[in-house]
Amino acid sequence: WMRYRSDVDYDCTILHQMPGVRGNEYGIKAIIPDAKRTRLELLCQGGVK
Repeated sequence: WMRYRSDVDYDCTILHQMPGVRGNEYGIKAIIPDAKRTRLELLCQGGVK
């Protein structure tokens, strides 16, 4: 989950990174807003083509 943003689309990527560790990049496969449009659920796939 992440805070709702209207500019998130399928061309975006997600970078999960922790301090001192190389991050993992994910491609977005589905964008699912909640009913109040306060959060987004992103279904992602590892690796980006």
